Amino acid sequence: MRAHVPIRSLAVAIALAAAGAGPGAADRPAPRTRPAGTVGVRLQPYVQDGKHRFAYGLHVAPPWPGGGHLVVNFPEHMEYSKRTLSVLRYHDKVTGEARWVVAPDGTSATLDVESPHRKGVFVVGRARVVGKDRIDVSMKIVNKTRRPLPVVRSLYCFQYRRLKGFPAWRDNLRHNFVVEGGKLVAVADVRTTKRGAIVKGGNVTGSPDRDKAVFVTRRGGWIEGGVDAGVVAVNSLDGKRAVVVAWTPGRSVLFNGAIPCAHADPYYGDIAPGRSAEAKGVILFTQRPVRTVVKELVAAGLGAPPKARPAATRPAAD
Repeated sequence: MRAHVPIRSLAVAIALAAAGAGPGAADRPAPRTRPAGTVGVRLQPYVQDGKHRFAYGLHVAPPWPGGGHLVVNFPEHMEYSKRTLSVLRYHDKVTGEARWVVAPDGTSATLDVESPHRKGVFVVGRARVVGKDRIDVSMKIVNKTRRPLPVVRSLYCFQYRRLKGFPAWRDNLRHNFVVEGGKLVAVADVRTTKRGAIVKGGNVTGSPDRDKAVFVTRRGGWIEGGVDAGVVAVNSLDGKRAVVVAWTPGRSVLFNGAIPCAHADPYYGDIAPGRSAEAKGVILFTQRPVRTVVKELVAAGLGAPPKARPAATRPAAD
C-alpha cells in the first residue's frame, strides 16, 4: 500500500482555502432550492464552488431565511495505521452512488462505498433530519478483510464560509468555540504555544489516541491541556445564530482560520477483521444562546471520549 499525506500533517488543508469555480462544477447537480426557514434544516447535494472537488461532499441549508449553506467535506480524509494508509480521501475519483445520495425532500442522505484503496473495507454514512434545526449523522467503518485496521482516524471538515452572516476570514477564531475546563471558550482565547495562531487543535481528554497533529504543532496552535469534549461551535458575526457540531466518541478538535473550518473528529481505534466501528454525530443550528446549547449536548454525553470498551468491538453484521 502506498502511503498518503497523513491526517496528522493536514497539509492539504491550506490548499482548500482557494475559492472560485473550478473545473467539473458544471456536471454536478444544483442543490434543491426551497423557501429557507419554512421547512427547517435540509440536506442538499454537494456542488463544487472552489478549486477542489470533494468526492464525499455534502451541503446543509440552515433553517433560517437566506442563510446560505454549510459545506461538509465528509470525510476529508479517512485512514488507518501509523503509515497513514488510505480508506477514503477527498480527492478520490468517484461517481454516482459512491457519493452521498440525498433524498428528493432533503431530509436524509446516504453514503455506501467500498474503499478504492483497501478492498474489503466499507464505509456506511447516514444523515437524517430529526427536527427543524437538527441533523443526526453516523459513519460506520466495516472491515471485511482478513487483517486488522489499526489506528483508524478520520477528518470531517465543516466549512462555514458560505453561511450568510457567519465569519469568513474575519476574526473567525473569535467566533469559534470549544469546551475547556468546563466552560465554552472562544478558540482565539485558548492558550497555545504561538500567540495569534490561526490553526488550533487538541485531543479530547480521555481519548486513547494521544497523537499530536503535526500540522497544528508546527503552527504553534496545539492545545496541550486538551478539550473536554468533541463538540465545536461557530456563531454568526452578530452572535444571534450558531451551528454546533458534535461527534461521539470524541477524539479531537481542529480549527483552521485559513479555510475557514471547524472539526470535531471522532475516535474509531483499531478495527479487527470481521468487525466494525461506528461514530455518531449531530449538526445543530440554533438561535438560542450557544453556551446553553453546548452545555446541554455535553450533559447528554455527546462528544465524550470512548468508554473502556472501544467502539470497534461490534460485529460487521450489525
